[in-house]
Amino acid sequence: MGNSISTIHQEIEKNPVVGDEARDSSEEDDKVELKQESVVGVIIHSFFVIPFIIACFCVVVAAIFFLLTWENEDVYDHINKIKTGNQTVRWQSAFELSKLLSKPNPIVVEDRFVAEMIGIFNSPITKADDKRVRSYLAIAMGHTGNPEFAPPLRKALAKEDNLDNLISVISALGLLRDSAAVGRIHQYVDHPQPEVRLSAVITLGNIGQLDSIQYLQGALNDAEENVRWDAAIALAKMGDSSGQQVILRLLNREYLEKFPEVDPYEQNQIILVAIKAASCIRNSGLSEVIKKLSKNDPNMKVRNAAMEALK
Repeated sequence: MGNSISTIHQEIEKNPVVGDEARDSSEEDDKVELKQESVVGVIIHSFFVIPFIIACFCVVVAAIFFLLTWENEDVYDHINKIKTGNQTVRWQSAFELSKLLSKPNPIVVEDRFVAEMIGIFNSPITKADDKRVRSYLAIAMGHTGNPEFAPPLRKALAKEDNLDNLISVISALGLLRDSAAVGRIHQYVDHPQPEVRLSAVITLGNIGQLDSIQYLQGALNDAEENVRWDAAIALAKMGDSSGQQVILRLLNREYLEKFPEVDPYEQNQIILVAIKAASCIRNSGLSEVIKKLSKNDPNMKVRNAAMEALK
């Protein structure tokens, strides 16, 4: 053991610089490798990373440009199909146009678009065409929110003899919140067809003029539940509590379950609307029911809406 240790020391003494030279050599090798790696990194960064970033940026810019221009082109494409297509293409294009304009962030409505829409809507061909074309065009105009569409719609309201088109025109005026149409719409609250009465009640609620209250109060006694429901909601939105008993019923799931045509999803939607309406009139009885919904309703959205209404 002692000889071995002595031998190791002897070898170190004989070659005292061998370790230093190795270290120096190793350090030089490391520097060379670092330089090579640095050069490789620069090459990769210059020829791959930067072009990749630029390419991604170009793709994003192109996508944004496409989205901004695609919708406008698509709108005019539908208009051209309505003008030149066969009967089926015309009503389908009018339907797609109404869907496109119903998006939360609608396209910018240009003067050209307004002029073309009004022209097609008033065209004798459209009036003699499939009734769905004129109906969907009316809804499309309403979805734009552009008041320039109100005059042709008011004019149509006075002359429209097709039931579906009449309902669409009334609804479109409600979407536009056209107060100038209120006087004419009042007469439809007593229309013989329940669908027309319902459309009139909803539209009066959307416009929200106080001189509609007496007509909506009368609709609380309508033979149709839907009309009574929407009359109470419309009144509540105006701060009138005349329909609070109807709203109390709408907040009751057991009551809604009496209507087999109202599925669970629709039940939730009705209750959500009723909660919002109830919060507009601040009645103690309604508040108590809403408090119970916030704790016990099986639907989370309903519970959250109820808690928000109580704040």
